Amino acid sequence: MRHYLFSILLFLSLHSKAQNNNMLAKIAFENAEVALNAGNTEEALSELHLVDKYLNTLTPKSQYLRVQIWAAATEKNISYADSVIRESKSYLALSKIHDLPEDKVMDVTRLIVKLEKDKKVSEEKIYERKRIGFVVDSLFEAYKVKLGSTEEEFRLYNPNAFNGLTRYRKKNASDRFYTNENKLTTGPEAIMFNNGRVQWFNYRLYVGNNADEAKKLFYIYKDLFPKNLKSDYAAFGNTISNDREVETITISGTPKDGSWVHSVEGTWSVLIHYSKIKNTTSTVFLLFFRQ
Repeated sequence: MRHYLFSILLFLSLHSKAQNNNMLAKIAFENAEVALNAGNTEEALSELHLVDKYLNTLTPKSQYLRVQIWAAATEKNISYADSVIRESKSYLALSKIHDLPEDKVMDVTRLIVKLEKDKKVSEEKIYERKRIGFVVDSLFEAYKVKLGSTEEEFRLYNPNAFNGLTRYRKKNASDRFYTNENKLTTGPEAIMFNNGRVQWFNYRLYVGNNADEAKKLFYIYKDLFPKNLKSDYAAFGNTISNDREVETITISGTPKDGSWVHSVEGTWSVLIHYSKIKNTTSTVFLLFFRQ
């Protein structure tokens, strides 16, 4: 008799605990949905962890919500793509023991395909960005340019930058302009200071009558960058008229571009310029400037 009563009490206790856990799981699931709608990824995932804990199993419903949470996070940051793909595959794997809704299976399958593609595009952009950054850094270092530095700082960093340049003072005492009066020499051509800091630095690579040599030099610099550059990073110019031919490529960035930072503040750019005046002079120069 005692054994019988004990069994009943144990059954009632376990049943009550199961009901209680089901209720707690339901509350945690609702909290996860609220956190997802509020854009709080960490809280949403934490609540889902409680759902699994209370139910002591992984359910299709909670796993599908987990996929949605990671997918929402990935819309803001593609680096979460691997997490979405992993959780999506875990959801599909539940089909071995559960009947999953066909529409949700299709949604998750399409999501995996999309993210695999987006991830590849993102990796290509990262690679391109690194290559661009390496070339830009190399150019700034090779020509010893520090945009945003004071004149004293720039003279210490690149004392040869002022060789052959004549100084002109503007109305504002802190705005100065240095230029090379000899337009037939290569080397530093001009330096502009705005509010006491380097705004742009112009370096002439070639000047002469050999247009083929000038254009070849232009393409040597242009080809340092990846082919088919995205408009996110580059702007191209090509003008041909009766008496002039001009081709340019401009690479731009901002302080958020990490190692590309060569300016105290504002957007910086590197311009590679080729020009040919009909039957006379061809010129190639680099212009480093900030806005």
